[in-house]
Amino acid sequence: MSETEGTDLKGVVRLRIDKVAELGAEATFSPAEKIAKLPWRLEVLKTAGEGQHSPPTLAVYVWCNWLNKSNSWSCRAIVKFIIKSRELDFVRNFEHNFCAKQPFVNWTRLLDLEVVAILLHMTVKNMKTHL
Repeated sequence: MSETEGTDLKGVVRLRIDKVAELGAEATFSPAEKIAKLPWRLEVLKTAGEGQHSPPTLAVYVWCNWLNKSNSWSCRAIVKFIIKSRELDFVRNFEHNFCAKQPFVNWTRLLDLEVVAILLHMTVKNMKTHL
């Protein structure tokens, strides 16, 4: 029997940021949620643009099992980021073996819309843990 058999492999992690324009370079974290027996959370922050003339971006990171110091576990997940706004939602879907961090949306574009909340929907699959 696998470690995830009989557990819920789907879950939602929510993080609401009411004053998006005031979001800074200091990370804001969602509460941790257990999905497939592992802790998951979101990290959101405003990052500097990559070039001298690049605008800042909103960086959204997924953290999985961050307290486990072992290098022998792995987890692959399908993730759907949704930033809800009154006009147009931003959506990004990807499948990933977790480690990388990538910016999500241009900061100026984000502030042009009235962003209501940042939601993460994820399905964890093919999980292999060796604790």
